[in-house]
Amino acid sequence: MRDLGLDPQKVEPLIPNDRGTYYSEAGWRRRRLRTFAEAGIERANFRVLRPRFAQRLKDRGAPIEAVSKALRHSSTATTERFYARIRTERAWDDLERVWETPVRVNSP
Repeated sequence: MRDLGLDPQKVEPLIPNDRGTYYSEAGWRRRRLRTFAEAGIERANFRVLRPRFAQRLKDRGAPIEAVSKALRHSSTATTERFYARIRTERAWDDLERVWETPVRVNSP
């Protein structure tokens, strides 16, 4: 955290250990391996969760800009290309909703 310019005393742990403080590097490695094993995921690397995270956000209607920011992409094009693809059924639902929405014509 210090490498990122953060003071560990002033930042709350995202995933605290049993004592409510930060994991050591070895402690975090053990926790990560145990968590992935309990979930039945063979590769104990959080990057395997990124596509699922992005797709679930998109499926729930999150703007691509927000998903892109959360993944720390510099462009939404990267997010769209590799992670958050719109599902066909979702696309048709969105188009049908727009098609059925009445168009208001402003009269003078």
